Amino acid sequence: MDISKFSLTVSDFIDFKVFLKKLLKNLENFIKIAETLTLNLY
Repeated sequence: MDISKFSLTVSDFIDFKVFLKKLLKNLENFIKIAETLTLNLY
């Protein structure tokens, strides 16, 4: 197995982790907004 064929480097992995963290933050914010809207409806 040739490791040099992998295009996924350490920096790519770190970028991916940062991307995931941002995605989670956005999801949390979206859920908070959804809950607020739901509470306002009832």
